[in-house]
Amino acid sequence: MKKIIMYHYVRSYSKEFPFFNFLHINNFISQIISFNEKKKILKLNDSIKGFFRSNDKILLSFDDGIKDHYHVFKKLLKMNLKAIFFIPSYPLVKNDFLSVHKIHLILGKYKSDDIVDALSHLNIKINFNKVKFREKNYQLKNVQNKEEKKKILIKIFLNFRLKKNNKKIIDKLFNYFYTKKYQRRIFKNFYLNKSQIKEINQSGMLIGGHSYSHKLLGLLNFKAQKYEIEKNIRNLNKIIGKKINFFAYPYGGTMSFNKKTIEILKKNKIEFSFNTGNKHLSNLKAFHNIQRINCNKFKFGKIYKY
Repeated sequence: MKKIIMYHYVRSYSKEFPFFNFLHINNFISQIISFNEKKKILKLNDSIKGFFRSNDKILLSFDDGIKDHYHVFKKLLKMNLKAIFFIPSYPLVKNDFLSVHKIHLILGKYKSDDIVDALSHLNIKINFNKVKFREKNYQLKNVQNKEEKKKILIKIFLNFRLKKNNKKIIDKLFNYFYTKKYQRRIFKNFYLNKSQIKEINQSGMLIGGHSYSHKLLGLLNFKAQKYEIEKNIRNLNKIIGKKINFFAYPYGGTMSFNKKTIEILKKNKIEFSFNTGNKHLSNLKAFHNIQRINCNKFKFGKIYKY
C-alpha cells in the first residue's frame, strides 16, 4: 500500500549537543535505499496526483524547514527521488528560532535537572506527576530510562501545558542557557534560507506550508489560525514565486486541526493537508487529513543514541 514517510532531524552526531534526538544521516540513506529496492519512492518527475492514484508508492516528507533538509535534498536529487518539504516561515521573517526548536536545543545540550533548576530560577515549577497531554502521552510508552522520561515530560510541559506566556517563558529559558552571540552562531546553520528553498522548489521537489510559527492550530481561535496559515502561505508564495498547494499541521494528531482549520485552508486553495499517524493510504477520500508515518517506525529509523 502507498504511504507517506515523515522526517524531522537528519544529521550526524555533534558533541555540542550530546543529547539531541535525530535520525543519523547514514541510517537515513540506508532507509531510503531499503524503501526504493522495488522502485517504490516517487520519482522527481512523478506527479502528486499520480502518487494518490497508485497502490504502493512512497512519498518522503520533511518538516520544519531545517538546514538538515538541504543536505537531504542534494542526496535525493542525485537519486532522482521526489519529496515534499513543509516549511514554517517565522524563522525566515524574524531571524529567530521557533519555540519548538528552542526547546529541542535546550534538551539536546543539558540534563533534565539543569533544566528544572533553570525553570525554578524563573519561578516556574513542574509537577511531573501531573504533566499530561493526551495527544503526546504516547511518547512515554515503554520508556524505562528516568532521564529520558523526565525530558519527554519537560518537552510536553513547555510545548503544551504552559497556559499563559508560553513563548515568553521559553524565550527566557533559552536566553538563560544561550547567550545572544551563541544563538546567532547556531541560527546561521539551523534553517533553510530563501535561496535554498527556491532551489529545492525549482528542482521539481514540492514545497508546503507548516504555519507561520508552528503553533498547535486546533487550540487557536479562528482569527489566530487564519493569521498563522495565511501569513505562512503568503511568505512561501513570495519566496518560490508561485502558489503553494500543500500544508502540514504542526505537531500532528487530532488536536492539530479542526473544522475551522480546514475552512481556512480551502479558502486559500490548499488542496492537500497532511497529518501524522500510523496508517498506510488506501481509498483516500479526506484530502485534508492525509496520514503520514514517522520514519522511526521502519527499519533503520531508530533515533540515534550516542
